Amino acid sequence: MKILITGHKGFIGSHLCKALSNHKLIKIDKPTNLLNCNLNYKVDLVIHLAAIPGVRYSLKHPIKTIFNNVVSSYRIFKHFKCRILYASSSTVYEPYRNPYAFSKWIVEKIAPANAMGLRFHTVYNKKERPEMFCSKLFSNKITYIVKDTKRDFVHISDVIQCIKLLIKHNINKKTVDVGTGKTILLEKLVKNAKLIKRKFYDRKQNKADIRFLKKIGYKPKINFINYFNKVTSSKK
Repeated sequence: MKILITGHKGFIGSHLCKALSNHKLIKIDKPTNLLNCNLNYKVDLVIHLAAIPGVRYSLKHPIKTIFNNVVSSYRIFKHFKCRILYASSSTVYEPYRNPYAFSKWIVEKIAPANAMGLRFHTVYNKKERPEMFCSKLFSNKITYIVKDTKRDFVHISDVIQCIKLLIKHNINKKTVDVGTGKTILLEKLVKNAKLIKRKFYDRKQNKADIRFLKKIGYKPKINFINYFNKVTSSKK
């Protein structure tokens, strides 16, 4: 297949490019590049991952986050009539909490019938952006935890497994959750961190509904607790 991938240098995008190296790939990186670049490519599939990420970054730069994420996605949706898989987020379940969540919610609302939103939950690996929660967790740099918060942690290899299955199965569905269907209480992971109260922009829980994905063969293989124990024990 001939596939256009945006955000190919990002965390998910860089892993996906390696996994799809047997296809002919066209790559565009940042969402800012999508605002003015030439999109005159003939492709079989678009995987749109480019976005300005981060809840806390969006609180400091709300207009930049919303404008770039929405307008870059709109250009993709308007130009390409082939199948599109695009990065959404589990934050869309409560879009009023922060600008990042709101930007992803708008993107879902303007997505055409040929596009499917991938609502990624907490994607992790040993190496990701240093400011991300899991990077700090594996490096023992967590100083505080929001009390009573649960997260659905999904390993990057399981995310890639899911995307490859969705490429294989030509499914007409507006959105899908990408996670494990299981949650972990953050307080159990970091017992020495300070517990703080939840702020308005913090979600209490994100838990993926993967019943649909299971029907097409998706089965998360990496257990987060086992992975966490292995990584942290190797650093002692």
